[in-house]
This record gives sequence, structure tokens and C-alpha cells, in this order.
Amino acid sequence: MANLSKIKREQLLNEIEKLKTKLDANDFESLNTLNKLKQEITNKKYGLVWEQHSEKVDEMLVDNIPVFTEDKEREIKSNSSLSYNFLLEGDNLHSLKLLEKTHIERIDVIYIDPPYNTCNSLTYDDSRVGLDDSFRHSKWLSFMNLRLQIAKKLLNESGIIMLSIDDNEAYQLKLLLDDIFGDNNLMGIFAVVKAEGGGMAKYVVKGHDLLFVYAKNLQRAHPLAKEKDIRGNRIFINNIEYWIQEDAIRETFGKYGNLYYEDIVDKKGKDFKEKIDDGIKNNEYILLSKPNGKHIIGKLRRIDKDYSKFYSVMKHLNADGVTTLKSLGLAEYFDYPKPVSLLKEIIKGATFFSDHVPIILDFFAGSGTTAQAVMELNNEDKKQRVFILCTNNEVSAKLKLKFMQSLGYLEDYKPNVQNTDNAIENKIYSLFTDGKEGFLRLVDNNRIKYESFGICQYVTYVRLKKIIEGYTSKIPESKIIYDKKISVNNFDKTSDFKQDIDKIIQKQEYSNYKIKITSDNRVQLIASTKDYKIYNGIPANLKYYKTDFIPKNSNQNQTQTNQQISPNSGVNEVTLCDKLQDHIKELIQLETHHNIDDDYYKMILNDVDLINLITNINIYTNLKEIYISSTILLDSNQKQLLQSRNIKISEIPDYYFSNELKENGELW
Repeated sequence: MANLSKIKREQLLNEIEKLKTKLDANDFESLNTLNKLKQEITNKKYGLVWEQHSEKVDEMLVDNIPVFTEDKEREIKSNSSLSYNFLLEGDNLHSLKLLEKTHIERIDVIYIDPPYNTCNSLTYDDSRVGLDDSFRHSKWLSFMNLRLQIAKKLLNESGIIMLSIDDNEAYQLKLLLDDIFGDNNLMGIFAVVKAEGGGMAKYVVKGHDLLFVYAKNLQRAHPLAKEKDIRGNRIFINNIEYWIQEDAIRETFGKYGNLYYEDIVDKKGKDFKEKIDDGIKNNEYILLSKPNGKHIIGKLRRIDKDYSKFYSVMKHLNADGVTTLKSLGLAEYFDYPKPVSLLKEIIKGATFFSDHVPIILDFFAGSGTTAQAVMELNNEDKKQRVFILCTNNEVSAKLKLKFMQSLGYLEDYKPNVQNTDNAIENKIYSLFTDGKEGFLRLVDNNRIKYESFGICQYVTYVRLKKIIEGYTSKIPESKIIYDKKISVNNFDKTSDFKQDIDKIIQKQEYSNYKIKITSDNRVQLIASTKDYKIYNGIPANLKYYKTDFIPKNSNQNQTQTNQQISPNSGVNEVTLCDKLQDHIKELIQLETHHNIDDDYYKMILNDVDLINLITNINIYTNLKEIYISSTILLDSNQKQLLQSRNIKISEIPDYYFSNELKENGELW
């Protein structure tokens, strides 16, 4: 509905009230219609108004139930003591719908880098949304709204969501986030410097993106925090490390000059002295002796609890993200990756105060930068965080070309950097008499091979596997080999800097030399090493799921051969419950971040499973927990046996698929 002025709105509301008085009191249909019109007029007084669009991926949910199917061949297990991370392949709306079953109010941090809706970056119903699409903004908002509504449900009460965006959709997104999360829960908006230099801009050099940060509940959330730059002396008390802030207690508030302990009563009174004395007993303050024989009052600050807040401008160059992908050998197949340094800084800041294992969700995972950031952080600070990544397996134009070349087509075609995705795809379609349709038939005939070139399988998974298992860089390492600050004292000797640099270059121990003047007036010589760096793997466990669908209609849920089953054949019909039960294991693993492998964790779905467990209990020496169907009743002896072996008994939740089964007239 278009925006209405206040006067016009009041006029329409008055007209509706007049019409209602003329209607028969029993004309419920007309009265209901007028009430709906009244509600529609008064519903939106401020905020976004856009044309709502439905997606095919949303319409699929009307007649189908989304499920996860594990790809066991892509599982990575490097340390049995660590929780599992998850890579979910499929449309993120379907993955989010399933996460509603396992992670409602459990996610600590969400980071997303959604399509910026520029230059055909948004794919909507299998078609790229171009700048000439008059509905491109409303399609983007519809697309984001569905996903952000679910995202809010997934966050816990102290959770936060962080979104990267540029100015093309930033202001529409701000209003959408205000509507969903509430403008009172805006934690901050950051300008992230992403590029240096002038570029080829026509009007303004766009050197930054925006980062929106919203809390689920700002009153419950912690600020983004980083380690404090500690300059005071450190001290251990009861095995806890503190640093001493010597200027915390001043004689006059806001002015330099410490208050001496011996002068407290005269300057601040007896009550203040009692407060300081209590603080000394409780390790809040410490007395420090000075040459004049008196003592100042140092404030003891726990190093593991002290922090600095974030500044609203950060610098993380996108070029660093490209360099990382080049090192992994993946830069050719993914455009505009975020730098790992950005994700590490904000995720570390968002989990600074965590006293449990934080769950990090990225449902626009792209190349997998978020996962690499989480793994590197865990490796550095020895904390445990787990991640869940959602990404589709869309095949980019460049990977479509690679697919074609793997089949012997266009082997000599090498697009240049100026070739757009549309240009590359049009070149591919030109091979076939009926263009895109001919290409799609080729894809159908080579479906598995084609999917292997999708973003999730070819880029995201490969990246995660290399980070976990280790790899050798595909590019020489870049390092600073000369670094000297320009100061007032040495300004007239800058020619010496050049001589030093020339001597280093003459040795030819490196390559690709580059001189740089930093923002803090340092002269640096950066060069590439002649060796390729070997990166050791970072221990982590990963499960790979694909989204799939089971029809809701019971008439479609017959055996896979779709043959008619005779009542006297002795063959049981495969029910919807049977089909859904085949995907329960994936949801339990996702909810618990465990691996149900019959070693540490085991699933019991029927009496046969239970009898097998009880009979062979001595085999399961490592078993920690069983997940048992609610339809199975343990007798007292069975319970006692399991408890005597410290095996936890957990009931499989009914909420996984109970609603879908009720709609179909079945029970769980």
C-alpha cells in the first residue's frame, strides 16, 4: 500500500466507520472486510513499504517437508574431543527452517554478508536480478525479510547479528532491521575501510562498506570487546592475573593528581576510606608506596575480564580476502571475499565474554571466511567456538565454463577480467541451437558432475578441508622486510632509508618488492619470499549436510518404486513417518553438535535397537549418551544398567517433525 498522509488516512477511516453503520449487524463478511481495510490503513505509519514477492524456494515448502541428508564422504574428523561444525548445502531459507527445529534461541552470533543487489549479484528464482528490474529493491527486501525473521528466532537473549552491506541497500536494510529487531536494539553501525587508492570512480571513490550490529535484546547483550592495551604493572593474586591502574583514584575528579591513602579522610571522608579498605580486602585495590613515604591507591583490574570497546571505524582491506583465496588456490572462482581479519576481529569481540561454547551462524557463507576465522581464533586463544555455515551450491559463470571444459567444450576460451558473468554464460549458451535450454539438458545428463562445480562443493568445502588438514600456499608469502619510522629527528636523513632499501633489493633474496608509507609515517619494504609457505592444519570436526525434500501428501509417500502395494502382499507401506525418521539422526547431530557413531553417542529408534544395546552393552565401553525414541519404554533394570555405566539417556524430541505428521494424520 502506498504511503498515506495523516489527513487522508483519517478521511478513509471515517468513511469506513460510516459504511459500517449502514451495514446489517449480521453481515459478518462485509464487516470483516471493512475491519481488514481499517487494519491495513492503520498498520504502517512509518517504515518500509514494499511490494511483497514470493520465491519458488518458499513455495516448495507448501507441499514439501525439508530435511537434511548427511554426505558421510565429506565428513572431516580430526579430534574426537571437539564438537562438530556444520556446512549445510542448499537454499539458506530451507536450512533456516530446519535450524528452527534445532537451534531456537541458541545462536550466540550471526554474521552475514548477503548479496548487495548490484550488478546481478542477487539470484531470485534462478534468475539474476539486474539493475533494469523495476522490482529489484522489493525482491531483495522480500528475500531478506523471510530470512531475518527466522534469524531473530534463532538468536539467544544475549545474541547479536552483524551484517555487511554497501550503500545500495544499506538504508532499506536499516529500516528492515529496525522493524524486525527494533531500533532500540541497534548496537552500532561501523564503517569498514575496504580499499585504498583512487580507483576508477566516476564521482566518489567508495572506500568503505557498512557493518550493522543489532542485539536480540540490547539490555542483555555484551558490548563488542577487545583486549585492553595494558600499560600498567601486572600482579598475580590467588593465581589470577591483574594489572594495576595507578590513576584510578584521584584527589579531584577529572583532574590529574592521585589521592594518597593517608589523605583520604581529610579529602573524601571516613565513608570513602571504609569503601577503599573493603576494596583492599576484596582484591579491588592495592596500596603502592611512593618516595614521599605515602601510598597511592591502585585499582586491580582482572586481565581476563578487562576490555576496550570497539571504535566505529575499522580497516580491513578486501584485497587481503582475495590474497587468502589466492593462497588457497580458489580466488579465480569467488569474487569479493571478506578478509579473514575482519571476521576474526568482530567474532572475537562478540564472544569476548562467553562462558560457554558460542555457536556462530553464517547463512550467506559464500567462500567460508567465517569458518576460517572461527578456526583460527580457536587455535590462537584456545577457546572453543563452533560454526554453522549455510550456502547454496549455485554454479558461477566461471565454474559453468570449467564444467563445460571438463566435458571437452570451449577448451580454448579464456575470458578476461572485463568479461561479466552474463557474457561468459552467453558464450556457453551459444554452443547450443536452443541456447540455455540446450545447456540445461547437458546439465541434467551430467547432474553429479555439474554439482561438483557448485560454490559449496568446489569452494566452501575445499577451503574448510584445507584449513583443517593443512595446505601449501599457491602464492609466495608476502612479508615486511624493512620497517622504519619517519620522525622529526631523522627526517633529513630519509636518503639513508633509500640506501638501506637499495642494498636489500640488490641481494635479490626476495621478489615483487614494493615500498609503502603507512598512515603512522613508517617506511616499509614489502616483498614476496621465494618459498611457498606450508600452513599446518587446525584441528576441527566438520559434517556436511544437503537439504532434500519429502512430499507432504501421503499419496506420494509410497515405496521408491511407486508400485501399487496389494493389502495381502506382506509388504508394509512406507509412511511419511518412516521417511522422516530416516533423517532424525541429522537433526540430533545438528542440535547437539555430536557425532552419532555408535561409539560415544548412539540412537535407539525401536525395540530391536534397544535389545541389541542391552545384550551387547559390554562392547560399548566408550558410550556416553543414547538418544531414544519417545515410543520406547525402558524398564527399571534397563535404566539401572545404563545409569551404572554413566550413560546419559536423552529422549528424541517430538518437535522435530510432529507438526508435519499431524497435518498428514500420522503420529510420531
